[in-house]
Amino acid sequence: MEDSNENRFLETIIEKAKDIGGLFIIASSVTLNRSILYCSVQFSEKIKLLRTVVLKKNAYLDFLFGKQTNILSIKRYKEAIDLNKKENVEMVLYDASGFKAWYLVSTIPVFNCNLEQTLILIFFNEIGYLKKSLNELDSPKTKWRNIARRVMVKNKMKLENNNFDKKMSLEEMISFYEEMFIPFYGREKVKLPEYVISQDHILKKCWDSFMLFIKVYTAIVLPFSICFKKYPKILNAFDTVFDIAFLVDIGLTFFTTYVDKKGVLVTDLKKIKSDYLKGWFPLHIVFGLSCLTSSFFYNESNFIYAVQTLILIRLLRLTFAPKKLIPYLDSNIFTLVLWMFIFLICAHWLACIWYLIGFQIDVVVKQNSHGWLSYLMSIEYSYSGANATTLIADGKGPPILDCYITALYFVVTILSTCGFGNSGNDASTLTEKMFTIIAMVLGCVLYAFIFGKVNNIIAQLYHATNEYSAQLNAIKHFIKTYKVPNSIGSRLKDYFIATWTVTKGVNQEKIMNRYPRDLQSDLCLCIHKKVFEKETCFKNMSKEAQRSVSRYFWVLRTPPGDILVSYCEMVDSIYFVISGAFEVNCNEELIGLIGPGDSFGQRLVSKPEKSTCEVKSTSYGIVHSINVDGLLKALAIFPEELDKMKYTLKLSVDITKKIQKDRYKVKEVILNNWVGSKSNLIDISFEAENHDDSKSILKPGSSLNVKMQKQPKELNKKVAQKTFDVKTKSVATKTQTKDARNVINKKFNKVTPELANHPIELENNSNELICFRNNTDKFFFANGDSSV
Repeated sequence: MEDSNENRFLETIIEKAKDIGGLFIIASSVTLNRSILYCSVQFSEKIKLLRTVVLKKNAYLDFLFGKQTNILSIKRYKEAIDLNKKENVEMVLYDASGFKAWYLVSTIPVFNCNLEQTLILIFFNEIGYLKKSLNELDSPKTKWRNIARRVMVKNKMKLENNNFDKKMSLEEMISFYEEMFIPFYGREKVKLPEYVISQDHILKKCWDSFMLFIKVYTAIVLPFSICFKKYPKILNAFDTVFDIAFLVDIGLTFFTTYVDKKGVLVTDLKKIKSDYLKGWFPLHIVFGLSCLTSSFFYNESNFIYAVQTLILIRLLRLTFAPKKLIPYLDSNIFTLVLWMFIFLICAHWLACIWYLIGFQIDVVVKQNSHGWLSYLMSIEYSYSGANATTLIADGKGPPILDCYITALYFVVTILSTCGFGNSGNDASTLTEKMFTIIAMVLGCVLYAFIFGKVNNIIAQLYHATNEYSAQLNAIKHFIKTYKVPNSIGSRLKDYFIATWTVTKGVNQEKIMNRYPRDLQSDLCLCIHKKVFEKETCFKNMSKEAQRSVSRYFWVLRTPPGDILVSYCEMVDSIYFVISGAFEVNCNEELIGLIGPGDSFGQRLVSKPEKSTCEVKSTSYGIVHSINVDGLLKALAIFPEELDKMKYTLKLSVDITKKIQKDRYKVKEVILNNWVGSKSNLIDISFEAENHDDSKSILKPGSSLNVKMQKQPKELNKKVAQKTFDVKTKSVATKTQTKDARNVINKKFNKVTPELANHPIELENNSNELICFRNNTDKFFFANGDSSV
């Protein structure tokens, strides 16, 4: 298989999760706080939290724990998250409203192509039906409140989960997760299951070429051998080998991948066998065995000869050209050659039938001395009358090659002249005249279809192909003229090819502009039907408002690697993902995943905002987008719908706000850069005393004993500045903080403004404070429970 740029990991997991209730989250196993990258819609609805809120949490799930959550279970779960290992834990979790339930929480590590752990999957299965009720010890008031909540809240997902869970015991669930196949995350070669053959493998392509040669050979030799009854032994040997090859090809078809009607590569061995058994297998095996049998017993009986004539049905396989030959049809020369080949094949078959009529019917059966074979015998060998007929019947007539060339000449003359030549006078007997009439009619059709209309056919059938080639060549010329870099040029061509594959060059705007606005609204509503059916903000709109909004939507088709939204780009649209997967990156760090059903873009505010991250496609996707200005314009006459949409529009990912996933970034920097100096810190201490009247953070009587290696001044400056911007529970007064900032400004004579808007929260398990110093001056900072 060739390398694929497509990363269908997220889509695969979503499909697998549908069978187990759809409750899952995906977290990063690389970051220290195990930040959540993706949250399923079902899980968000179950815990009654918005997905944007869940994405700001971490995989330790502290926001779901309560007083009845077992401490040992929490410890066991967090240990599995820290060690990135597979584990199944039974826990009591609470949703945002305080409702609690039993869950089987299963953690599964995910590896990339280099076998490195990058993600961790966390599945949730409600197992309340296997556990004792959690509300038995609650007060009557709480019990009635929970009953009322269950009656009022209609949770469709809960019903689906119960249908699944009640069919499985706890042991079956654990066994299911242990045996679940999780694909690698990243762009990789498509790994086929064992004993499955790829349709694009080089050996498979060679085999298909060999089978195509056999089909062409069969189309030429088989009719000739049946009609002329001349079959050399070497051809009989070839046929035996080819018939065995057909049987081998039938066996290989059971293990060869194929592309289904939806355009998806089918690699499941059971599905491949099932589809072939329900399709062409019965006909292939019957005629394959009959062909092999006739090859061994060709001369034994007329019955075997009749069976061999059934092999002609195999020629129907020529009509099913492999899809890999379709690109060659884009060439007009190849198309013309193909039609000429079809014309010659038809002429060959008719020539064989013409000889069969002249020999089998007029000579052997009727013993007519006026047939075309008798006429040929009288001209070539000066035999005439019954004597010529007798010689032909005894096999002493003209040579086979002479008979075939004469028959072919007669047929080609009829087909090419449509009966206007003198060849029609060659038909003497009644059978020959009937055949000549049929051949003339067929000749008219072939002549009009192939010779007379070939240019028009090519122009009509391949107009889109010519336009595609012209536009692709224009893009290549544009890239060459303006010296566009290869990276951008590749993205340009990939986007054009991906869009053309779906649209086939159809210009939606050009077509829709021909029709009135009312019909345009109906068409747009049909095109963007999935958005209006699945998104809550549009689903609850009136029909008139939907028609008005639909005209401002457009469709984006993204190839793998395409950047939909760049960093610091002005976001003025809302995007709704229909298919495909996208990565959300910030400073080349993966901070989120976007899948089908998700939405992102500009919030309904007065002005567009900058994006704080980059949205990049990982697979071929379809995104429906609408400009916020267009949305506001469409709903200007529906103010109540606009107010309702401002409340109901909940974006899955807010790319205009920085997702706070770097809370422990400073801690990681400290560990990475100062681990070498840890052994040199002999005495680190600080006396935290009350502030005196001097309002100085550095009390003259305080003691500070620091012995450590000299560190770079720039690093000390950044860490110190970040520390003074911390938003924590501080015991120091505002005046103390101000004095401390003045000390730092005085020491370094410069404050890095880029660090001023990054609130950092440091944690230190001990009461000691980490201290740093530069070449001449000393400075220090406190942990999360105190301030400088």
